[in-house]
Amino acid sequence: MNLRIRLLSNPFRNCHKQMQAYLVSLPESDSRRKNMANHGIPSSWIDSFHLTADCRNLDVDELKQFIDKRAMIKRYGRTLTPGEIGCALSHRNIYHDLVIRDIPLALVIEDDVIPLFDNHFEHVMSAYTYLLKLNPCISPYICHIGVNHDELVTLAKRQIIDTTSRVSRLDSGIRLFRLNTILSSVWCTHAYFISLQAAKQILSNEPLVSFVADDWQERSRLGTLSEIYLTNGLYIQDSRLKGLISHQHAWVSDKQNPLKRIYSKLRMLIIRIIKRIHILTLSRIPIYRGS
Repeated sequence: MNLRIRLLSNPFRNCHKQMQAYLVSLPESDSRRKNMANHGIPSSWIDSFHLTADCRNLDVDELKQFIDKRAMIKRYGRTLTPGEIGCALSHRNIYHDLVIRDIPLALVIEDDVIPLFDNHFEHVMSAYTYLLKLNPCISPYICHIGVNHDELVTLAKRQIIDTTSRVSRLDSGIRLFRLNTILSSVWCTHAYFISLQAAKQILSNEPLVSFVADDWQERSRLGTLSEIYLTNGLYIQDSRLKGLISHQHAWVSDKQNPLKRIYSKLRMLIIRIIKRIHILTLSRIPIYRGS
């Protein structure tokens, strides 16, 4: 299969020499990259090395060699759309490159992000410097830096946050924290750090695409990685830009047993009920905010 791939040499030039950035962007999306530049995203990020797979117009049969359809149906009750598979492959391509080049920690961004603060770069570098201390070569983790305030408040209110060992103040005033439960997470891939060990474990545990790119909660539950959050998100997705992934018309095997479809739906319902019961038992504390 001929995936649409774009490789740019000399990645992340004119920036912090120890930090690698990857931009997920289709070759024809010049306007989206220009929009990033207009909002103050560093040119070195926009020109960074990226490996993007565009599967939106590919035939289903061409995609079967890259996916574990049985695992998808068991997990989600359906197979992923071509757009979702392309997104997952694009992020996997980045993880492959990260592992091959032995990069301890990398920033991954998508081409619809815009910064929330003028000094976003300062916050990113502060987070990067701290995250390096968490042994990214042996500790599998990701750090979300694109979770908006409303999502974060909702998430934190539903969780217990360890106020002693799991909250760390950065030089820039923003704080990092982990959640004490993995029953809830965020669904986004537009801005995050990923450690080398997390990339290795994703590739090892998922030889074929069987997850949507942003199903961090399930990966956390399986022990593939852990999640870290900033108390203030640094980037949001530009609401004026149209999403490139269609979540409609997911193709499902005609040979799938109807009873299996019913089982998958019941399984997902039971999981949601169990999560809800557990959430109601958790103590609630206010979210930490940067000064």
